Order: sequence, then C-alpha cells, then structure tokens
Amino acid sequence: MAVDMGGGLFSVLSLVFKPKFDGVAAATYLAVIILDGVIVVAALILNPRAKKRRDRQVSGTETLGSVVRGSTEKEPQPTTTHVPVEP
Repeated sequence: MAVDMGGGLFSVLSLVFKPKFDGVAAATYLAVIILDGVIVVAALILNPRAKKRRDRQVSGTETLGSVVRGSTEKEPQPTTTHVPVEP
C-alpha cells in the first residue's frame, strides 16, 4: 500500500512540474492516495478488533448473542424444569 501511495504522490508531483497541468490525471492520482489511505486506516482500526474477538471466542468468553449485544459476558444457559405428569 505504501508503494501504491508513493506512486500516486510522485505522479501528482510530476504533474505539478509540467508546463500544462492535467487536472483529470491529478484527480485520479489523488483518489489513489486517498483511497489507499482509507484502507490503511481501516486495517489499523479493524484488525486489532478482529484479533480481540477471535481471542475471546477461542477462550470461550464470547457467544454469538454477546457479539450482537456488544457484551463479552457468557449468556446464562436456559434451564428446563421437569414437571411430572400424572397419568
């Protein structure tokens, strides 16, 4: 990603030093820089969150219901009460 962003940056810089500035080319190179930056920021935010979630699932402290609610506590298991039926 860094190489791609660097390529976009140097491409924009090369356009600056041309006698006639090409705005369309500059916009596409800037889009590459910005969108690559968004991907890097998303990875920095989401990868640690995903690792923590996987670690909690492995240790058994997270269930599907707690993921939906945002809680890490174990859900209580439903208990069934046996009521004798007289014939």
